[in-house]
Parts: sequence; C-alpha cells; structure tokens
Amino acid sequence: MDKQKEGEKIKEQGAKVTISQVAQAAGVSVATVSRVINQSADVRPDTFRHVTKIIEEMGYSPRGTLSSNRQGELIIAAVPSLMDGFYGPIIDGIQAASVRHGYSLLVHNGELTPEYFPAFKVLLSSTRSAGLISACYLAPELWAKLSGHIPIVQCHQYSEEYGGSFVAADDFSASQNAGEYALSTGRRKIAIISGPPLYQNTIRRRQGFLAAVESAGVTVPVGWQLSVPKTSFRLAMFSATQILSAAHRPNLIYATTDVYAAAVIKAASQLGLRVPEDIMVIGSDNTDISVSTSPSITTTNLPRFQMGYTACDVLAQQLSEPDTPSQHIYLGTELIIRNSTCLTQE
Repeated sequence: MDKQKEGEKIKEQGAKVTISQVAQAAGVSVATVSRVINQSADVRPDTFRHVTKIIEEMGYSPRGTLSSNRQGELIIAAVPSLMDGFYGPIIDGIQAASVRHGYSLLVHNGELTPEYFPAFKVLLSSTRSAGLISACYLAPELWAKLSGHIPIVQCHQYSEEYGGSFVAADDFSASQNAGEYALSTGRRKIAIISGPPLYQNTIRRRQGFLAAVESAGVTVPVGWQLSVPKTSFRLAMFSATQILSAAHRPNLIYATTDVYAAAVIKAASQLGLRVPEDIMVIGSDNTDISVSTSPSITTTNLPRFQMGYTACDVLAQQLSEPDTPSQHIYLGTELIIRNSTCLTQE
C-alpha cells in the first residue's frame, strides 16, 4: 500500500496518529518530522512542504485537539529571527510580564507562514500552549487558521483588518515627527528607502513621513521613493548607491529601518560623499547599529520592552476574560538626534 494512502487510512480509522506513523507515511525519519515541527533550517524546502502536508492530512496531534489545551500555563512568543537584535527587548518585555501573570514562555524563532501551519499546530498542541504573541507578519490565511485555534496578540507587526488585538508603536506619528525634523534641517531634496509594503509598520512610516514633508510643499519624486523587498543591508546599499550616483541626487534620505540607514551611510562613503554635509540620513528603531555606525544615526526610539510587556498583559487578560473586546494599542516614540543629521559634532 502507498505510504501516504496508509496514513490516510490510519486517520479514517480514528486511531491516534503517532510521529512514527507520520514519518513512515512521509518516507522520512522521525528526526526529520521533529525538525519540521520545530522549523529547523536543516530541512530542505521540498521536504518541509511534503512533511507538513502529511501532518495536515493525517491530523497528527500528540496531545489531542488544541481547544482542550487553552488552559495551559505556557505562552509562545514568535519572532522572525533571534539573530536580529531588534526583537531582544520585545522578548524581555514579554518574559517580565509572563512571570507576573504566572505563565512560562517559549520563544519560537522563525517566520510563520501558511505552509508551516500544520507543523506549528502540532507544536502548540504538544506544548499545551495557552496563547500566542506574534511579532511575525501573519498573512490573512494564516491569521484565520491560527485565531481559530488559539488566542493571539500581535506585537509590532500587525494588521488592523484582522480585528484581533495588537500592540505596536505609533509609526505614523513617529515618522511624521521625523519628517518635520527633516524639514527643520533646511534640506528639501528628500528621498525615502522603505521595506516590503506588506508590512503595516512600513506603510505607516512611509505615509507619516510623506504627510509631514508634503504638507510643507516638498515633493518626494516617485523615483526617490525606493522599496527594498526585505530587511537586507546589501539590497538597501545597492538601492542607495543607485540614487546617490546620479547627477541629481537627494541631500537627505529617510530610511524606515536603521539597517537601511546604515546602508545609505556605507554607500555614501564609497561614493566619496560626506554624511551629514553632502547627505543627511534619518533611520528608525534605535537599534544597536544606529550607534555603532559612523557617524551615529538620527533615529526613532521605539518602546520595544513596553511593547512586549503590554502585549503579554493584553494576552493574559484575554485568557482570563475570553469575552474581552479586542484591543488596538499604539505606544508613543521619541526622535533621537545624532551625528548623521548634525553639521556640528555632538
């Protein structure tokens, strides 16, 4: 009998599916199934897709349905990458609040994607997780599936359209303040380097900055509104090099992340341009790179610890009072002025 059909037969018979049976049906080892569930980088993409498909088809769940595990004592915090220092303070905030509320914390490292849902569902069930705080972008399809299984609070990355609770910085006001400050420097040839448009915070930062400069009669040419497909120093540097190499170039660039701002400074240096004399640079997030780059970067400080702490507070309230209405919380920010926009040293 075909291995996959054998797995389907097991499901039809109503027997409890084991991880060994999933491995047999998928034609892989138990260790590989375990790595898929834990989203290990060691699994090939085609194997990952195949195993998650088998998990979903067989209905594998080590401890029954998720609905029976909502009263667990563990919550999961999902972040795109532990290597990205941006998320450290958010995790610290979640950890501090989870201890106060009597929950243990499990940190999930890696983006959450619709393809990963079957394996992630197994992780939620096996850990008897009570709730999820996600700092990852959640596609509409994935949000719909996850919210049907477990209470969710989005943190930093969010979408108002989903209707669920979220805690985020007020990115529109933050970038609006950055735009007003940019105008105060006297610069009028302004460009923007932003991230993927599917991220709500990227959209709001771009909108806020444009609202500020355009209200003063300053137009940012379409050709100077650059979008980088992911948070990549290399790709941002390529975009910055192109725009700064032109005969007609901007004299101030607003970047929606400090990574992009650092890439602009590197590109300017390689082209023989001085920061801030020839080109001023403003970033966002106030991450470590903003003070390790020379010159240091003028940037927006986000209350990341408070974001994490508040998100956990909101989740704890949802868990203790399931009928609590969804909460949309925006936290204030602060513009930090540094050398990348100051013609005199700090």
